[in-house]
Amino acid sequence: MPRQGQKGRVRRRAVLACAIVLLPVGCDSRPADVEVDLSRRTTERTPSEAGVLRFAIGTMLTPRETAKEYRRLAALLGTRTGRTIEVIQRPSYPETNSLLESGGADFAFVCTGAYVVLMPSPEILAVPVVNGKATYTSLILVKQSDSAKDIADLLDSSFAFVDPLSLTGRIFPEWSARKAAGPGRRVFSETTYTHSHSRSIDLVATGRVRAAGVDSLVFDHMLQNAPARVAGLRILQRSQQFGIPPIVASPRLSPELRKALRAALTLMHLTPEGREVLAGLGFERFVAEPDPKTYQGISDMRQSVLAGGNRRP
Repeated sequence: MPRQGQKGRVRRRAVLACAIVLLPVGCDSRPADVEVDLSRRTTERTPSEAGVLRFAIGTMLTPRETAKEYRRLAALLGTRTGRTIEVIQRPSYPETNSLLESGGADFAFVCTGAYVVLMPSPEILAVPVVNGKATYTSLILVKQSDSAKDIADLLDSSFAFVDPLSLTGRIFPEWSARKAAGPGRRVFSETTYTHSHSRSIDLVATGRVRAAGVDSLVFDHMLQNAPARVAGLRILQRSQQFGIPPIVASPRLSPELRKALRAALTLMHLTPEGREVLAGLGFERFVAEPDPKTYQGISDMRQSVLAGGNRRP
C-alpha cells in the first residue's frame, strides 16, 4: 500500500496475494502491470445490486503483491456464482471492516485480528489451508547479527507494526512485549505502521527498525520464493497457533449468496483451474468450518494491549 502522502493511484506489478493472507512471490514471473485505485471510495449500494458482489481485501502485502491474484480469485468466484465480483482494496484493516459494516462490501478477506473485532456479526464463509493447517503464527524478526535473546532485549528499541488490528503484526508482538516490560515501563522507543507484512520484513532487513512482528505465512513463502530478502534475518520469537485469516460475509449478504460463495470456495481445489488459482495464492484449499478454539483469547489479548496505553484502536 502506498506510503503516507503518496497519491491514491498506484501501479502494481502482479505478483501474489495475501496473508491474509497473503503470500509474496517474485515480481519477474508476471508479465503485466495492473492499476488499482486505493483513493476511490465505493458508493454505498444495496448488496449484490445489479448482480455485482463487492469483495474487499486488506492489503497484508504491498498492493503490487496482492492485486492480480485476488482478481483471478474473484473472476473464478464470479464464474461459479454467476455474478460479477468487484475487488476493493483499502489501506488499512479498520477501513476494510468499515466496508463490511456499512454495506460497502458483500464479503471480505480479513486479518484474524480484524475478524475478532467484528465478532460475532460476520459469518465465516471459508478459511484457507496452508501446509495442511488452517492456523498460522506471529513471528518477531530481528537481524541475524542482533544480540537479542528474547523480546525483553527489544524493549526501548524501534519496532515495525503492520496495522492497528493486525494480530500477527501488532497485537501479539505488543502483548508479548508488555508482558516482558511489566507495569509502567515503556515498550518500544519508536514504532511505525507499514500496512504490509512484506514491508515490515524489508524494514528489519535494511536496518530501518530493529525488529518487527509479521505473519508466518508471508515469511515462510518469502523464505521459499525470495530467500535473498530474508537471508539476513532470524526468528527471535514465535507465537502459539492462531486461526488463519478468514473470508467473511457481510451481515447484509443473503443466505443464498453465502451458500453459493461457500460452495465455490470449498470446491475450488477439485478443478485444474481452481487449483491454479489456489497455487497463486499459496493455498492448498478452502474449508468451511475452522476450529473455533483457534480464535479464542485473541480479543482478550487485544484488550490487554489497549489497556497498556497504546493509543491506536
